[in-house]
Amino acid sequence: DMPHISLSCAQVVDQKYTDIAAASGLLTSKSEAVRLIKNGGAYLNNEKIDDPAFVIESKHVIGGKYLLLGSGKKKKILVKIEK
Repeated sequence: DMPHISLSCAQVVDQKYTDIAAASGLLTSKSEAVRLIKNGGAYLNNEKIDDPAFVIESKHVIGGKYLLLGSGKKKKILVKIEK
C-alpha cells in the first residue's frame, strides 16, 4: 500500500527529477530535492540520482506506466503515468 500519484506523460518525460519530486509530493520544494541529490539520498527506480540537473526520459518509465521516486531508504512514492 504505497503512496502514489497519477501524472500525465507530458508532466514527467523530459522533466527534471527535482521538478517531479516536488510535483509528486515526495518533497516540498525543488530546492529540497537539490539538497537531497547533493546529500546522496535521491532515488529513481531504486537507482541513486547524483546530478541535480538529471532529466527523466521515457527509458526510465517502467513498463511505460510507472516511476518509483525515493527519498532516502524508506520514503517512496509511485508515479503512475497516464496516457
